[in-house]
Amino acid sequence: MKKFNILIFTSGRSDFDLLLPVIKKIKKNKSIKLKLLVTGSHLSKKHGLTLSYIRNQNVEITKTININCENVNEKNLSNVFSNAQRLYTKFVYNLKEKIDLSIVLGDRFEALAFASTSFFSNIPLAHIHGGEKTIGAKDDVIRHAITKFSNLHFVSNKEHQKRVLQLGENKNNIIICG
Repeated sequence: MKKFNILIFTSGRSDFDLLLPVIKKIKKNKSIKLKLLVTGSHLSKKHGLTLSYIRNQNVEITKTININCENVNEKNLSNVFSNAQRLYTKFVYNLKEKIDLSIVLGDRFEALAFASTSFFSNIPLAHIHGGEKTIGAKDDVIRHAITKFSNLHFVSNKEHQKRVLQLGENKNNIIICG
């Protein structure tokens, strides 16, 4: 029996903690093969180097990609973003098995680079926490862009579902999961 290959993307402890229950559920399913891509602040000393935290959760890491996000600022963000996208693309194309679904959570620039990589690599993408709103931040633009790259949407409530619908997404592809 062919296994369904799921690639989960994590770039920080905040998204990893929210993804951990999903990871544990997937690990229990014998028909799914889990791959975990770890990047971003997980590999940054300045941001706590939380790679060891992931390892302590007994989660197998498929790949770590250091995008050098130690000192990201407005002047170098575009360069860090494009480098991340290049490295994510190289990783995806070097995988031996086809990815059936990628999962990303949130609204960080690293997640946007991964979402666009999935989109341009024809890998279906599930986005968790789309439709949310952050007043006065660029997060909304990034989150909405990730939503547009995505095929499945896991939102936390009806208000967020409505916002994803306003972005033109199919109601049948939006799941309210709390």
